Amino acid sequence: MVSQANIPNITPTITIGLNDALNLLLISVALEELGLSHIINAEAEKIQYALGTLPGLTPPASVSDLLNINSSVRDTITQAVKYEMLLSDKLLSVINTPLKGPTGATGAGGAAGTTGPAGATGPSGATGITGSTGANGAAGAAGVTGTTGSAGATGSPGNAGAAGSPGATGATGAIGATGVCPCVTGPTGATGASIAGATGATGATGTAGATGATGATGATGATGVTGVQEVVNNLYSDSIFGLGPFPPGAALTFPNNVAVNGTAISHVPGSTDFVLAPNQTYYIDYHAKPFLFTSQLYTGNLALQLNGVTIPGSDTTDTSSSVSAEADSVLVSTTIINTPGGGPSILTVINNSAIAQAYDSYGISIIKLA
Repeated sequence: MVSQANIPNITPTITIGLNDALNLLLISVALEELGLSHIINAEAEKIQYALGTLPGLTPPASVSDLLNINSSVRDTITQAVKYEMLLSDKLLSVINTPLKGPTGATGAGGAAGTTGPAGATGPSGATGITGSTGANGAAGAAGVTGTTGSAGATGSPGNAGAAGSPGATGATGAIGATGVCPCVTGPTGATGASIAGATGATGATGTAGATGATGATGATGATGVTGVQEVVNNLYSDSIFGLGPFPPGAALTFPNNVAVNGTAISHVPGSTDFVLAPNQTYYIDYHAKPFLFTSQLYTGNLALQLNGVTIPGSDTTDTSSSVSAEADSVLVSTTIINTPGGGPSILTVINNSAIAQAYDSYGISIIKLA
């Protein structure tokens, strides 16, 4: 039986949305399909080599050798078909996953209702996951200006000022001389000066009128559409021929780089080391098949190492004692890791078995998440 790998605890916590997860699964299916095509091509070249259409085999293969090779190829193709069925189910599950459509435009705000009494404050809901910031919506229309308050009442009139003092009486004019009758009246005397009274105090200011009601708030603009996240750093490398046996603890070599994108992952074809950038998060998926030509007991066990230290939960084990059981044996494991700072990290796939073991048709997929 194939063991189930455990995903270790990761700090800090990684937040991946539904669309991000579906994109990663589709990339994984595509890379695994590419690996299967290389496996099938390898089996065809194995038959050509044995038949002599590819040069290099001396002496020619015997009938017994051809029968053994035919049996091995048949078992590998059978296993490839089984794995293809799993990939088909995986692809259908991803494609049929329901997605949320874009948020519709916000409807126009309703008319302001009559102000009622404030209800009791409800309990606070749990804080949701913060989404990507959308573009700023259009500014809402200005609210209607509130009604001007009524004018304050007019203050009472001030008290009348005190009356001024009477002016001095002018001097009485001289009495004219008595003339011959009829008598002539003498001139009138000058008018005395008039002094104005002091002005009365100003009356008190009237009370200010009440403030008018505040106008209604304009409707909020619609939220912008969230941008698309792209995965631009990934690698798939494999071996289409059986290699080994690898001693216990030895790293497997990967002769072929099938796909390499970005600069955060690098590998020299034929080497054991995958170089990862510091302070990054990676999704890793590897598979392998134990390799035998004769009936014998074997224990297939692989694990990932980062900078020479085995990653917990990244190992997978299978034990068998026959070539026929080998055809049903595929070691598969997935994990997510964080690389430390301070410089590049080295990732390897090691033979974690206590005995030397050969492996056939193995590959690894590495995707940088963040």
